[in-house]
Amino acid sequence: MIPAVAAAVLVVVAGLAVVSRPGAAAAALGDIAQAARRAVPLDVPSGSFLYRESEAVDLVVRPGSDLGVDREHVVYLLPTERQEWRRPDKRFFQLATTASTPIFFDQATKRAYEAHDGPTLDRVGEVVVERFTDVADPILETDWPTIPDDLEAAMSATLAEGGDTRPLEVQLFDLAADLLRDATDPRLRAAVLQVLAILPVDLVGRRDDGTIVIALDDPGPPPGRGMLTIAADGTLLAESTTWLDADPVIGIPANTVISRTTYGPVEIVDRLPDQ
Repeated sequence: MIPAVAAAVLVVVAGLAVVSRPGAAAAALGDIAQAARRAVPLDVPSGSFLYRESEAVDLVVRPGSDLGVDREHVVYLLPTERQEWRRPDKRFFQLATTASTPIFFDQATKRAYEAHDGPTLDRVGEVVVERFTDVADPILETDWPTIPDDLEAAMSATLAEGGDTRPLEVQLFDLAADLLRDATDPRLRAAVLQVLAILPVDLVGRRDDGTIVIALDDPGPPPGRGMLTIAADGTLLAESTTWLDADPVIGIPANTVISRTTYGPVEIVDRLPDQ
């Protein structure tokens, strides 16, 4: 099992030595990229599934009327445990999600949630299974280059088609996270890390086992910060998004982690749990 996600509004990166010297992030990412290229590719036998567990905390925004509150929106953080099974060759994906007790920003919202059966709205404690078949995944199904310069060009070209108005480096950072999250080819992971190395990322810290945490600021609005925790072999261990400014309209304080996911290792299984 993977470590539990801390049930807190503000997530603190623990056990890391803070590193801030110029070029530290690029050097660390380069070292991990070299290690990733030497890793053994994941062997997925025919008919098998890629299986992974994760834990997340995400911002929920609901109409105030859902909880009997006389304001436009109510907000809180909802922790979930997730299990996913993926078979890319058949375009198959199954997700089992279990929500737990929310984290509230104020006692008034908590009382309204409890009084108006909020747990039923969020299906707290219930295992919700979703199954998708023959659904295309552009990220997984693209034949991405494994040469860093070519990959950066391909990523930029893909992003240019999306109409996103955020700075290109922020978009590249997010797409890099998407690729690292599901990449099974070590060469692709290595190339993604080398693309990240050319972005203006900060090295937040490094653990003794080679794990690093990098961050990139988004000027917004709202201004935010994305963070990626990357293992010594280039696999993505965690990702998060923080809103740096308060939002008094919906009641979110400054420096709130509005989304954080921690990933367990990818395993190979030969069947679904209901087979």
